[in-house]
Amino acid sequence: PTVVSTSLPSINEADALAIGTLLARIWPRDDSGPQQRADKLVRVGAEYAGPETTQPRSLVVWDGGEAIGHAMVFERAIHLGDAPLSVMALAAVCSNPDRRGEGLGNAVVRAAFDLVDDGVFPVSLFQTSFPVEAFYNRFGAARVENRVVNSLNTDDPSANPFWDDIVMRYPTTAGWSDADVDLRGPGY
Repeated sequence: PTVVSTSLPSINEADALAIGTLLARIWPRDDSGPQQRADKLVRVGAEYAGPETTQPRSLVVWDGGEAIGHAMVFERAIHLGDAPLSVMALAAVCSNPDRRGEGLGNAVVRAAFDLVDDGVFPVSLFQTSFPVEAFYNRFGAARVENRVVNSLNTDDPSANPFWDDIVMRYPTTAGWSDADVDLRGPGY
């Protein structure tokens, strides 16, 4: 599958809606349909003010005007212990259920991890579930055993802001310590 990198600061409404439609199909919520998901992509792009190399983007496999595979990547400033670290956040990885087995997930994740391999980001940090962990292990990702917190959470700064079972990083060879990971914001 061919992956198209769609810059969120310049995404058009039709592409945003096609991606939003896929996201709403995979993670249905009463309060967030296709248009709300599209609006969020546009908002993420509009709020970005950093360099072009690390701009938020959707990595998409298209079939005509339909998004059939997707991964979103964006820069996130975290702390590993006391040291600030810029990571590539990986989120919203999915594929059209009717097209599973075509390598769509492999394609969008490989395109995301290529940004790390090419030096755009030093490491990727993301969450996943137990059934999907082996998928990411095949790429060379590893489980993060560090405690993950959000020091900016006024209710409970020591609570894990991620909701999935597992936190992972790619690659495993990056300079990593066993210090706390402070997301300095909500999970993604």
